[in-house]
Amino acid sequence: MTKYLKNHPLESILWLISALIIASGSIYKLYSLNLVGIIVSLLLALILWVFFIKIIAKKEEDIATENKIKEPLKLPTIILTIIYILLSLAAFYVLYRHRSGSALVSPWTVTPDYFFLIYFVLTGILLLLIKLKKNNPWNQALILALFSLHYLLSFSIAVLIYRIGYGYDPFVHQSTMDLIDRQGSVTPKPFYYLGYYGLLTVIHKITSLSLVWLDKLVVPVLAAAFLPLAFFRLGQKYWPEKNNSLTLLLLLLMIPFSLFILSTPQNLAWLFLLLSICFGLINFRTGLILALATLALHPLAGIPALILASSFALSHYQKKIKAVWLKLLNLTLFLGASLALPIAFLASGQAKLNWSLSNYQSFLLALCPSLSLPGKESWILNLAYFYGNNIHLIIIILVIFGCRQLYKKHHGNSQLAKPLFLAVALVFSYLFLSQLSFNLISYEQNDFAERLLLAAIILLLPLMALGLAELNNRIQKQDRPYRLIITLALLLTITASLYFSYPRQDNYHSDKAYAVSQSDLEAVEWIEKQTTNPYIVLANQQTSAMALRQFGFGRYYGGQYFYPIPTSSPLYQYFLDMVYQKADRATMEKAMDLTQVDEAYFILPKYWWAFPKVLAEAKLSADSWEKIGSGQLYVFKYSRRP
Repeated sequence: MTKYLKNHPLESILWLISALIIASGSIYKLYSLNLVGIIVSLLLALILWVFFIKIIAKKEEDIATENKIKEPLKLPTIILTIIYILLSLAAFYVLYRHRSGSALVSPWTVTPDYFFLIYFVLTGILLLLIKLKKNNPWNQALILALFSLHYLLSFSIAVLIYRIGYGYDPFVHQSTMDLIDRQGSVTPKPFYYLGYYGLLTVIHKITSLSLVWLDKLVVPVLAAAFLPLAFFRLGQKYWPEKNNSLTLLLLLLMIPFSLFILSTPQNLAWLFLLLSICFGLINFRTGLILALATLALHPLAGIPALILASSFALSHYQKKIKAVWLKLLNLTLFLGASLALPIAFLASGQAKLNWSLSNYQSFLLALCPSLSLPGKESWILNLAYFYGNNIHLIIIILVIFGCRQLYKKHHGNSQLAKPLFLAVALVFSYLFLSQLSFNLISYEQNDFAERLLLAAIILLLPLMALGLAELNNRIQKQDRPYRLIITLALLLTITASLYFSYPRQDNYHSDKAYAVSQSDLEAVEWIEKQTTNPYIVLANQQTSAMALRQFGFGRYYGGQYFYPIPTSSPLYQYFLDMVYQKADRATMEKAMDLTQVDEAYFILPKYWWAFPKVLAEAKLSADSWEKIGSGQLYVFKYSRRP
């Protein structure tokens, strides 16, 4: 065990985090995360961690490099490393300097263009370091550390640019964890988010670090720390050709990585699903540990992870199982992955069958993508969108190429094929799930089904990596001028991938989700100071998220939270009626009747598409109104009339 801890320190930390997720999630579900619950969670996590290390260290083939000669680092490597670190610090400073509290749609609207040049150069320096790498553990450890820094820069742009916060869901989770921190638990306790809440609450309790900042950083930091290691270990086992393992870490950034820029329980579960795939392909025991942690985070990722880990275990023990039973068990796993979630949703009453072939439209279009050739803007933007608009085609080609290499070079290895079969099963599950109607707002109806497609894409990443490895081998065989041209194209593609991994607002595309702003904070605080009476507010998601952070979950009137949370709340529908139909007193009075209050407020953001029309209507129907943040928001007050 001591030898394993010495040779695999980062993996050991990953097993500790996994143990803490499993332990704290279980204790939270069964009891509470008060002082006693925290202590029990820590003790249980330590016991699990020691157990995990022992079973892994006992069976795992040690690929450590401790017996190799550790030569001093060469001068070119030292110089490039210093340049990389200095440029990285400059890139982080540029992002921090341009952070904003405005209602941003995209971080790129405030980030200077030269940041992309810095990122391009940093990526090129990493490629040069890979070329200079000798068979030396110091070089390998250094380059892996620099890759983690590069991944952290890639994943943390939203954290640095959005001063108040990025997204809507994090505000809900932060408020929930704040309540857990104060009273030990929140009811009800569904079988999802348990491990996420447990992990962050325990870390907060023992370190006193802010829950808000822990929530912001957990996914970008853990992804940056463990994804390079996971794919490097995977590359060492399956495509160990010269420098392939390290080059893959760079090439994988060609695939947009939006999952890892925002911390939510689902995103952390996606990360652990990917880690369980990579480590499970190396050792089924590590895959099983990570699958259990994934299940504690979110079942939509955890169930596929557990099925895949079980499949890896079956392959490991296949010589001890009769062939007929082995086939039956594998078929059961495939059917379970295909049918388990749709049956569970139907049986629980959360969904009902709503058959329509039109639900398959987006899926069929994705399977038959056409080549897009944008040419309306600058050459840089055209080049970026040539890549971005064709990303589905690129992924399909990489998967096909990976399947070809799987057949040619790994024909006898059934392990690499298992994620592919599970991905196919999840596609069938998607086809079933897309025919269900959920108790959600209209534009969220396909959310669960689309998550299954996302899980399928994650399962296909090892195949994409296999295709990229072969692509790298072919590039290395080309003449030097061709290698240089291809290398520049790959660096440009990775930079374009960074651009497409975040929300965009340009002449080709404009995302619709605005960030929570300083004006939202001012609006909710201004309303709070106006009255001591019970009141409700009709507002959009961003303002409601800020209210949740400021006031928590303590106010309900007529069974409804006093701001429209969640979006399935009747209050949100009243807000939509105000902004899409007519901003009149009748709608506000219906909302007051529902919640049994005599005072209500309507908040209108300036960026709303029909702002002038809604503003004029609300001014006519409201008792009074107030301009917030130099006109960024307008607040309208309505009181019940006798």
